[in-house]
Amino acid sequence: MHQKKSRIFQMSTQRHSSTRTWGKAPTTILLLLVTSQTVRAAPKTGSHAKYFNIFCKIYTVATAPPESVYDNSEVLKITTKIDVINASLSGITFEGTAAEGIKTRQSDGKEQAVSGETEQNRWERALALVGTKDNPTTISSKSIDLTLARRKIAKIEEQVQSLLTNIRTAAGRARLDEIKEHFKAVLGEVGEAKPDLRIETSRASTCGKANLEDGAAGKGSKAGKNIIMDLLCLCAKMDSPGGEEALGTECVGAGASAGDGWETDQKDGSTEWGHIQKGCPQSGTRTIPWLRHTLDQALREFIREVRVGIEAHQGGSAWVPGLLGSFGSGSKSGGCAGKLEANNGICVYYGGPEETNIDWYMRLRNALPLLADAENASIAIRHDITHLKMLQTRAEEIYEETQASSELEAAKTATPIHNQSQKSNPASLLPSSTAAQDASSGVASTSRRFILPWTLLI
Repeated sequence: MHQKKSRIFQMSTQRHSSTRTWGKAPTTILLLLVTSQTVRAAPKTGSHAKYFNIFCKIYTVATAPPESVYDNSEVLKITTKIDVINASLSGITFEGTAAEGIKTRQSDGKEQAVSGETEQNRWERALALVGTKDNPTTISSKSIDLTLARRKIAKIEEQVQSLLTNIRTAAGRARLDEIKEHFKAVLGEVGEAKPDLRIETSRASTCGKANLEDGAAGKGSKAGKNIIMDLLCLCAKMDSPGGEEALGTECVGAGASAGDGWETDQKDGSTEWGHIQKGCPQSGTRTIPWLRHTLDQALREFIREVRVGIEAHQGGSAWVPGLLGSFGSGSKSGGCAGKLEANNGICVYYGGPEETNIDWYMRLRNALPLLADAENASIAIRHDITHLKMLQTRAEEIYEETQASSELEAAKTATPIHNQSQKSNPASLLPSSTAAQDASSGVASTSRRFILPWTLLI
């Protein structure tokens, strides 16, 4: 009885406590309601959704190999601006001087090229842009300021050439072509050939043979060859699905229609794959850091699932490492035949948990350090581009200073000098009669102002 009263007292205390903090309670309740509604609104997924989401991350990365570690157009825009300023300050001597220097570097094999453009092409384009819209005009002057400006710009151009060399060297270390080859192999593309998505003999022999406990001998003939084949094993429907056969909704959830089936000998899975891949979410901007991070995380998730495997029959404890998907009751004698009937499964079997059994996985493991190198190269180049922008700003300042000096010099030349005008007209040295009268009256008036006080004292 005492305990019951104690509980009633606690409940009463809690009610009073909640009343005292009522200002915070509605927010908490509302947050819980919103959270629960969000969970209920989650889309329905298939039984293989966990695997499908991991595979989709990997597939998204494999379809987007990095094309470049920096923006060529950005570098070209900066260098062109500096080149045009150089041309505008060099005047009529620029073309001859630049051409002579370029020919010397060409003969020595030291001519610089940016994005396939030779140094001579750069200078020719710079000359053509001088005076055009949003570009500086030619400054012609014999002043020492212009000479100094040319020397300063020449030093800036030397630094530009050094930075461009650094950028080319860093970009060469990225080895993007190797990354692209690894990614193509993951998708089953060898050279220019498209992936072979045909079944060999049967779906079971292709995805995971009978008696999966036999290890490597039970591995599907195309399991692990490329990521698309593995997804077909997990997600493709049978030719005429019924009963416990694969319906094509195991990966992307109910309501997602599949193709014309993938079951019999030599059946091509291209149409089926076209429907399956629509379920993979598309990502936005795919930067090199994003590719590396996403791939590394997805590969870790994938190999963890492979090492654990699944139960090869319901109600038992026979876990089979290297097996992904789902399996029916009974023994493992049917293999990954595309149905959940007795002794069969909708699955892919790699012959065990060993990473080396999965060709596309090993390809991507080898691509990871290459992506890290590409990321480091991108960071180094980003610093060089920042330096180029600073040089552009300094070149613009030099041009503006020189232009102001030139305009001031021109203004002085256009204004007649006072002494010269007097020599040309000596009469101007003599005061006019009107001026003399004004001067004398001014003296007189001044004298009267100062004399009057003294007369009062006398």
